[in-house]
Amino acid sequence: MNTFFDLIDDLTRCPQSEAASREQRIRELFETEKTVLALDMSGFTVSVRREGIIAHLCKIRRMQLSVMPLIGEHRGELVKCEADNALAVFDDSNHAVSAALAINREIIGLQQRLGEDSVAPVGIGIDSGPLLLIPGRDCYGDPVNIAFKLAEDIARPTEILITETVQRMLAPTAAFRTERQALSISGMAIAAYRVLR
Repeated sequence: MNTFFDLIDDLTRCPQSEAASREQRIRELFETEKTVLALDMSGFTVSVRREGIIAHLCKIRRMQLSVMPLIGEHRGELVKCEADNALAVFDDSNHAVSAALAINREIIGLQQRLGEDSVAPVGIGIDSGPLLLIPGRDCYGDPVNIAFKLAEDIARPTEILITETVQRMLAPTAAFRTERQALSISGMAIAAYRVLR
């Protein structure tokens, strides 16, 4: 089977008359519905300048080693860790939010045990919808973009933000509450919710 990028390269070179069928082939192989959890460590630039890159890389690695098992324990699939970010997908939005809450508890616990500077707090964004998934490598699509925007640009340290799409998918018996937020992402108004512990 061709790899994802072989198929994308093929699509960029094919005659216009074949583009629709090539795009359909990519969708058949890689498109899926998932809930996306994007995580971003807070204070990267300041921390690197203050402590140096190696000390900050230790914080990143400590975060990764803490986050990876929690994603699996909550029935998620780690897609990738890149710099001070992590990206995971879930079949169920309830599991994604539960994982996010567990991640924050773990990070706060590490800070209490090892000192506040041992690991930086994280902001987490969660969205759901159709995306292109290359297992264990990457994923692409609007839910990925929105989740990362929520995590990187809007969420404060330890904050979990979910989209209205995710909010509608949550079980009414969930062990947490949410609070509606009116946000703007790249100039586009979006209804989101802050997860309250």
